[in-house]
Amino acid sequence: MYSYLEKLIPHTLFRRMALLFALLLVCAQIITAALFHAIQVEPHAEHAAFLIRTYAIALDLSLANTPPNRISGTLATFSQHSGLQILKNTQGMLPGQAAEGPFAQRLQIYLRSHYGLTVALRREFKPYPAFWVLMPTKHGRYWLQIPADRLTPPRIAYKWMFRIGFVGFVSLLAALFIVWIINRPLKRLADSAGAINPSDPDARIQIQGPDEIKRLAETLNAMLNNIRHHEREKTLMLAGISHDLRTPLARIRLEAELLNNRNVENTRIGIIKDTEEMNAIIGQFLDYARAEQAEAKIQIDLNTIVSELSDRYGETDHPISQDLAPLPKTCLQPLSMKRLITNLIDNAIQHGGNKIQILTRHINDEIHFCIIDNGPGIDPSITSTIFEPFVRGNSARSGKGGAGLGLAIAARIASLHQGRITLQNRQPHGLEVNVYLPVLTNCEICSTYSGRQFSNIS
Repeated sequence: MYSYLEKLIPHTLFRRMALLFALLLVCAQIITAALFHAIQVEPHAEHAAFLIRTYAIALDLSLANTPPNRISGTLATFSQHSGLQILKNTQGMLPGQAAEGPFAQRLQIYLRSHYGLTVALRREFKPYPAFWVLMPTKHGRYWLQIPADRLTPPRIAYKWMFRIGFVGFVSLLAALFIVWIINRPLKRLADSAGAINPSDPDARIQIQGPDEIKRLAETLNAMLNNIRHHEREKTLMLAGISHDLRTPLARIRLEAELLNNRNVENTRIGIIKDTEEMNAIIGQFLDYARAEQAEAKIQIDLNTIVSELSDRYGETDHPISQDLAPLPKTCLQPLSMKRLITNLIDNAIQHGGNKIQILTRHINDEIHFCIIDNGPGIDPSITSTIFEPFVRGNSARSGKGGAGLGLAIAARIASLHQGRITLQNRQPHGLEVNVYLPVLTNCEICSTYSGRQFSNIS
């Protein structure tokens, strides 16, 4: 049934709205005509009842003082002056047929309730439409033939039907014009969106029209920017994979070609290191690609994650000093947050030496943690681009196992937590990485961290 109706409904918004307005106007015109007709019945029934009562009183008064031998003359005179035909009620065939319908019923009820008259109504159409009313008098009961146009309300004239139809037609044209005005911004928006070239970085949907259309255009422009952003990131990622994996693959090939001329053990160690470097690069690409994956936020103390990671690094050759202030629990994605901190620590170890320090503070409804290293810092000229994918802090170094994605991953995770990351060179040397996170209490999943370790997080 629904599929059948779908075939009948127009497919364009303009035609659907036009059809809806047309149906509403037709229904309104029909209801108006019906109400107009109903409004006529009540006052005309009162008028007809009053007229019949007047005829009854006049006939009764005319016959009141008339001798029996002069009744016929009196009735003829009454008929001549009133324009009514009068018949004596006999047992013969009754004139016309019983009058039915809302008007006849309403008329009899009104006569009975207001004037105490109980009359019989008959109706005939030849030679002209008329009502036969049985009138009681002192000299018997008489049928009075009253022309229908004296009693019944006039039919709605054709000119009024034409006027009502004309008003409906004009209203429909006005409704179609209104629909066109409403639909025009939507059509312009659809045409503008269809004409956009996605490869053109400056192409935008024109923002004009009502506020709702403007908001829709702004949303579409934002979505278009996101699509372009993801397209650029995909292109950068593919280019980065091919570029960063080419160097270790070339070394592996060279080592394989020189295998007969070199020590087997040294070759094995070199291949293992190159494989580890490739694995680290691929791991960074995977981390960057899944940084926006949905993960349940839970209430957790950030110091718990920081302490766990610091203890793990302390078991290696890279001990980390801690200065952790008490922090309130906030809504975090623990897996993503551990990835953020790990990337920052690895970056500090790789380029900042072994003297690493982590501080946490609670300042102005924000959680602030800082990672300080003892390295050379970064070039101030690349501060604005350092968080972009594949940008390295020092283009001259040949970072081991890096693809230039560590800070980009950290920045993305911080943004997903409504936070931010800043970098600041220290004097005389060293780099300070500051991460600011808001204190949030409404999590997507309201569960509280119970103290379990995250050693299985990769």
